[in-house]
Amino acid sequence: AVAQGRIVIPNNSLGIAPKNLQTTLSLYPNPATDVIVVANHFSDTKAEYSIFNILGVKVSEGYLIGERPTINISNLNHGIFVIKVTDGITVSNGKFIKQ
Repeated sequence: AVAQGRIVIPNNSLGIAPKNLQTTLSLYPNPATDVIVVANHFSDTKAEYSIFNILGVKVSEGYLIGERPTINISNLNHGIFVIKVTDGITVSNGKFIKQ
């Protein structure tokens, strides 16, 4: 754009937006017995989650919706688990202990 003889460059980023940004999930309670709450999920998006045991085997999956979604973990064995959540742009990871 030209304004009064000057070239004005809007304050916009140029280039390609990065994909698959990595963030860490905040989960509570940890350790947990029946349910975990995902504390920092975007409320306006539907995200897919996968839970893996310590050997890397997927033991649960589903979708998260809402600001503080809960996941029922009562059917999991006792142990340490890793959860991966993605909304198509951001990939978030966390660990929790099932008692």
